[in-house]
Amino acid sequence: MRTLVPAKATFFASLTKRDEIEDVYNNGDPPIDRVNELMSALNQLVAAHSEKQAAQAATAAILQLSIADEILKFKQLLDAGVITQEEFDAKKRQLIG
Repeated sequence: MRTLVPAKATFFASLTKRDEIEDVYNNGDPPIDRVNELMSALNQLVAAHSEKQAAQAATAAILQLSIADEILKFKQLLDAGVITQEEFDAKKRQLIG
């Protein structure tokens, strides 16, 4: 006698998949609307991430300018004889860090 178990398993598996697909179509939201909703959410996440990266880059640039400005101020104090070379070098190392 031949067994038909694999064929039955395949049949039931395909029924399950078909039922899942029908559920997607019958839940009230057309699939394209759901795809568009997900794409919109994804685009918002990407935009928020890009804005965050831009803000971090701007902050880093400001910090670098700020450090350069501080070093320049101490260089002017060194040139004016207000601080020693050792003091300048120590402050520069501290700022660069």
